[in-house]
Amino acid sequence: MSTVIETNPPVLLEQGGLEGIEATGCLPSPSGVALEIMRLCQSDDASLEQIARIAKSDPALAARLIKASNAPALARSRPTLAIRDALMVLGMPVVRQLALGFSLVAEQARGACDGFDYGQFWSRSLLVALAAQEVGVRVRVMDPEELFSCGLLADIGRLALASLFPRDYSQLLRAAMHGSEAEIAALERARFATDRDQLTQALLGKWGFPKTLLSGIAARRDPGELNQGESGRVRQIADALRLAERIGDACLANEDERRSQLAPLLLDAARLGLDGEGLTAISKGTLRDWRDWGRLLKLPAQHGVADLDFGQQEGENSAAEGKAPGAEASAPLALLVDDDASMLPFLSALVRRGGFRVKTASNGREALDLAMRLRPRMVITDWVMPEMDGVALLRALRETRFGRGIYTIILTGMEDSERLVEAFNAGADDYVAKPLVPRVFEARLRAAQRIVGQQDELGRDVDEIRRFASELAVNNRKLQTAVMTDPLTGVPNRRYAMERVEQEWAAARRRGGPLACIVVDVDHFKRINDNHGHDAGDTVLRNVAQRLRSGTRLQDAVCRIGGEEFLVICPDTSEADAYAHAERLRVLVAELRHEGLPATVRPTISLGVASIVPAGGGAAELVKLADRAVYRAKSEGRNRSAIVRAGDELPE
Repeated sequence: MSTVIETNPPVLLEQGGLEGIEATGCLPSPSGVALEIMRLCQSDDASLEQIARIAKSDPALAARLIKASNAPALARSRPTLAIRDALMVLGMPVVRQLALGFSLVAEQARGACDGFDYGQFWSRSLLVALAAQEVGVRVRVMDPEELFSCGLLADIGRLALASLFPRDYSQLLRAAMHGSEAEIAALERARFATDRDQLTQALLGKWGFPKTLLSGIAARRDPGELNQGESGRVRQIADALRLAERIGDACLANEDERRSQLAPLLLDAARLGLDGEGLTAISKGTLRDWRDWGRLLKLPAQHGVADLDFGQQEGENSAAEGKAPGAEASAPLALLVDDDASMLPFLSALVRRGGFRVKTASNGREALDLAMRLRPRMVITDWVMPEMDGVALLRALRETRFGRGIYTIILTGMEDSERLVEAFNAGADDYVAKPLVPRVFEARLRAAQRIVGQQDELGRDVDEIRRFASELAVNNRKLQTAVMTDPLTGVPNRRYAMERVEQEWAAARRRGGPLACIVVDVDHFKRINDNHGHDAGDTVLRNVAQRLRSGTRLQDAVCRIGGEEFLVICPDTSEADAYAHAERLRVLVAELRHEGLPATVRPTISLGVASIVPAGGGAAELVKLADRAVYRAKSEGRNRSAIVRAGDELPE
């Protein structure tokens, strides 16, 4: 490892800044190969050949990319051996993540800071990254792969401090073993004139992270850090990363710690519109991917890691209410909050008589935990309580998407106008003065019940509309698929083929790379129909289509364009590669046995190949060249492949 800095670190940072300490070579940073791959993956003009060429310069990275592309989960019919094929199998977002993770973990997997657990740091960082990606898939805050990178590197400043000042930072960590994040950050600033978050911002800014992401990463620890002028997108990014970190910490915590972390976790999830079922799915997906990635990155195994099953918890809480399933269980739930134990039974009796089920809490913090898990339709809370008062509870509820729909009543003995304005500004829908007058309280309950009932009816209408819209979308997708699919062979039809060629033509023109097409024609197909019937011909076409599809690459498209003709579209493929591909397909079809047909039915295929770098003209030009090439193959004796280039003349 590079020489580390220990002498008077505050002076060094003040004088040299990031550039000064960067010159020591101690700061963690992705390798040049990883940075270049990240840059190319974000460029619309980058080709697979360019990225593969860069990846080949790092043998360790190349080997791991090939290993990842041959993972059992991808269920490949044949192993991937070439870097370019591995990139196509994995896709650019995954390649970018792997390059970043491999390079950082490989270079920073261990170090000289005795008090810093490097394996734990990377295990947690990867867990947070995958949780952020899962959140991004469900909430659509931003591109899930970008959220992955933010989650992976959001705490990279800690690693930087451990790398720069191993001895001093080790002592600091031991002294602050049970300190909070804020306390540790204060110690870091006092000792090093900077802290983990400041170093994270400096490093990510240097690596090209945009300001919006940097602001979201900075604000994830405390929503109050966001300025009024910050965009809603920054707030959503901060909320997503905060939730991802809570998920990661809860998964790694022991059972007692995990229980205490669930309430704030549920509150953060609710801010993004996620319920317990969604959190459970995120947890399971995160841990599944985390174990796979941990093996790829050779991270130390973590024991005692647990899924977070919020659905089970909600079921347990419902059972704790002692309500049997039935009509009563379908009544709306009211949450009553009061620190006066003698008041709760009185309130409960009145509210149950009003047609609600009841759950009680003795303070605002306990009530917030229950509200996030049980989702009551109404909250009735006292104002003055320990730990969290009624107004603070209402504010916290109104910050969540679900909480904005709860009908709230606040109980208060303070009826001066300023205090009531404060309560309504905090989110109260109504108030009841203490001491309670039962008839007045019950009248207000009836008003609340009418509003809750109207909300439920509206919710049912919205659900019905959503269900109808979902069915309509499914039917539209089915119709779209039917319009674009050949009913006999199941492969895309001519309409799809022409649209796909146009799309690939435009993409190849932007990249400046080649595009190839192969026209496939079944030899003597009319003879099969005449001698064995049209059912036999249909069987042959289905079998040929299946063999062509199984023999092509993931990025290729196999389409039936009419009669016994097929078109194979091959992006980023040179003429020589396209010809070799055509020959492989020809041999595969020649080896085909057609079950249920006589052994003499062994049709072959003729293939026409054309490949050009798109410039002027249009995609139809490429298909015409391939069509002329298949004519040449048939005229030269069939069961062969032929190439035609622009300007070639065919024999009469």
